[in-house]
Amino acid sequence: MDENAKISSFKKIYKYNEPKILIVVAIFMSAISGASQPIFGVIFSKVMNLLTVPLAYIPFVYGAGFDMQDEMNKYCLGTFFIAISCFISMSLQKYCFGTLGENVTLKIRKILYGAILQKEIGFHDFRENGTSVLTSAMA
Repeated sequence: MDENAKISSFKKIYKYNEPKILIVVAIFMSAISGASQPIFGVIFSKVMNLLTVPLAYIPFVYGAGFDMQDEMNKYCLGTFFIAISCFISMSLQKYCFGTLGENVTLKIRKILYGAILQKEIGFHDFRENGTSVLTSAMA
């Protein structure tokens, strides 16, 4: 079996990713973004639990000194911080993965263009190696 066939596609492309720190940042931001969804679900369920209890039963369910306004403010503030963290993490994630994708594409195109330029002149005489075929391969 060919040596390149054994290597996974991630390992083939990994060497063209520059700067490597963007991979770590993008994966970390993906983890933050993914973790925020279950946390939001927990907060949302607690808010819905608060809103479904009739006002007359609140002292019996939550205690005599319970203040619904303070509790709702706490959950709303938590939701706000989750939204801010989602915005920042998703923005950085998309920026990092986008930059990595652009860099990989640029490097692969440079390698392909260099390989095409190093071919002997007779290579371009064949119909399957015409200008349109090579241009579409680079695109």
